[in-house]
Amino acid sequence: MPGVAHVLTYKNAPKRQGDMPIGSRGGSPAVVPEPLGEELNLQGEPVAIVAAESENLAEDAVSAIQVEYEVLPFASTLKDAMAPNAPDLRAGKGNLLRPANAPKKYPNATWADEQGDIEKGFAEADIIKEFTYRFAGAVSVPMQPSGSVAKWDGDRLTLWGMGQGIYPVRSALASALGMDPAKIRFINKYNGSTFGAARLAAERFYPLIAHLAKLTGRPVKVMLPKDQELAQLLIKPETITKFKVGAKKDGRITAIDHEVYVSCGDLEGSGHASNPGSATNQMDLYTSTVPHWRSLWCAYRTNANRPGPSRSYYQQETKWSWEIMMDEMAETLGLDPIEFRRMHVTKLEPGDTRHPYETLPSVEILEEGAKAFGWDKRNAVPGGAPGRFKRGFGLGMSQHHGGLMGYHEGEEAFERLASARGAAVFGTELELTADGYVTLKVALPDSGSNHCTALAHLVAEMLGFTNRDRIRLMWGDTDIAPSSDEWFGGRTITLQGAATCSAADKLRRDLLERASNALKVDSAKLQIRDGMIFSTEDPKKATTFSVLAKANNGAIRQFGRGVAGGERGAANKGVGACFVEVEVDTWTGNWRFIRAVYPHDTGLVINPLVAEADMVGSLVESTQVATDPIPWDREFPGTRHYSVGYLSYRLPTIMDIPTVTQVYVDSLEPRWFYGVKSFSETSIGSVPAAIANAIYNACGVRIREHPITREKILAGLKANGKRA
Repeated sequence: MPGVAHVLTYKNAPKRQGDMPIGSRGGSPAVVPEPLGEELNLQGEPVAIVAAESENLAEDAVSAIQVEYEVLPFASTLKDAMAPNAPDLRAGKGNLLRPANAPKKYPNATWADEQGDIEKGFAEADIIKEFTYRFAGAVSVPMQPSGSVAKWDGDRLTLWGMGQGIYPVRSALASALGMDPAKIRFINKYNGSTFGAARLAAERFYPLIAHLAKLTGRPVKVMLPKDQELAQLLIKPETITKFKVGAKKDGRITAIDHEVYVSCGDLEGSGHASNPGSATNQMDLYTSTVPHWRSLWCAYRTNANRPGPSRSYYQQETKWSWEIMMDEMAETLGLDPIEFRRMHVTKLEPGDTRHPYETLPSVEILEEGAKAFGWDKRNAVPGGAPGRFKRGFGLGMSQHHGGLMGYHEGEEAFERLASARGAAVFGTELELTADGYVTLKVALPDSGSNHCTALAHLVAEMLGFTNRDRIRLMWGDTDIAPSSDEWFGGRTITLQGAATCSAADKLRRDLLERASNALKVDSAKLQIRDGMIFSTEDPKKATTFSVLAKANNGAIRQFGRGVAGGERGAANKGVGACFVEVEVDTWTGNWRFIRAVYPHDTGLVINPLVAEADMVGSLVESTQVATDPIPWDREFPGTRHYSVGYLSYRLPTIMDIPTVTQVYVDSLEPRWFYGVKSFSETSIGSVPAAIANAIYNACGVRIREHPITREKILAGLKANGKRA
């Protein structure tokens, strides 16, 4: 076809020369999947790639391609994959994933953890209840289309990508292409959000567009339309969660039996269903006073999207069940949901090695949120208010890391951790030039969080500036910025912040020493303010940043580094909650989001404007996850898995989400610069269950099967005979 440069299929696509790991993220899919396989895991995976002179010509060529499919036995849902006669998707190994560390005691589990004697705990209980909850799966959809551009200049490749880092992705691409990473320039400055989910949709195509660019001698761009992109995103997986809970009449839980079944798509590693972090994040919040509990995780291979980070990892998809269960048990025991949570929520006790966290303001989060929300006005009887339109209150809590922490240069553990193979090391360069400006250089791409602004706050503060006006920013380019790992899980202000603060501290000390030599004044008696350094005893003895840089005959540079891991990384947790008011129309099942209070364990907030915006986005995304979690085509049902675009896939808008009151609890992390913690993912898991609990309080309909829909509300009202 005229104008078509090349067509790739599984028959002629080049094989990778090495593995292509997905960054440095532990527990994630280990390797980026081949984009053009002969056997596809699900509808929506690509079978051909066309390179043409224009988008229209490429679309015409794609339309002309005829594909013959052989439909193989499949199991897209947990129910299908777990059935006795389920097709074996793992070539004789069975659909249940059993890694090397799978518990021998529980042959039907992928991973397990337990404490005490579960049977003894139930024997001691006055009340025993059993619950089953289902989460259908979900995805946070990035605004920016997934795309990239590859261009060769001789044997040097430049790739403009999309994701959450540049150096780890460059290394992975170099491995796939079998070339020296130093010959790849990777640029990724701005993203319209990635949420973790979108990186796979971009990264899996990098080697092939690089191949096409070399083959054609032309730059090659790939830009996925939404209906093609959605099938490539990492998703929050389908889960089925079963609880058996025993309690005393006074409300004290004596035993919890917790089973989680997880859809793992084409993964063999089973993600979070095969490591201790699962139990810590799921069991830790409410079991500090529970003497007997067991948590079993069962991961299954399915013909579904890969699970992975999607604006947090294993949050909403598991805390949906926990927070509804806590509400149901509170009602069973005749207790207020806040009172019941306060009885069981983890509270730090001196000498308690089970919870080695410096700060965990669990009670403060509950109490401050309830006070700001007006929880005392909650309906005493669910659905008890008169009339067609009924309002109700709901609550959910969430525990997650408070930003993944580590160590910075100068600390004893740094060199040991930074020298380990595969270490996640972050770097920052600060450059003071003769004009008195300081340029901050970091590798991390921006994804709407404006993290460089917060880092510039830190640099300005440490260098004695009263505003950020003298701080320039450069980022997202391997030819400019020093090597760094990638951001996720709140690592920016903590680990990139470690490198930045280390560099700023070195530069401050360097400047004081230079000024001391120039002014003949002890550096301990010098003060820095807005680019000037002067004697505290004789202010006339002064110099400036600009003068010192000129005297250096060139820029003054300092580098700083931080590293993830070590004891500090495991000793950091954050806690959050969401308080929700809704109104339910008992004639139609429709409901409205009236207001929300969103309390967060934050440490010191560095950039209040972005903190507010980020948490508004968090609430919007989690509301979408609760109500319209997986895109599908409402206009042409049955023809495709995924929506034709945003016109059909109903994302919440400003018309749907009310003004939210943010409550920041400054728990002051004592082991980090300025007491900062990250809270990007701390509260996000609490929202879907909070909405479901509010709907129950409003109209008496308990939704245990995600997502929340008007049809389920209406069916529940009919079943309960509570239509107004």
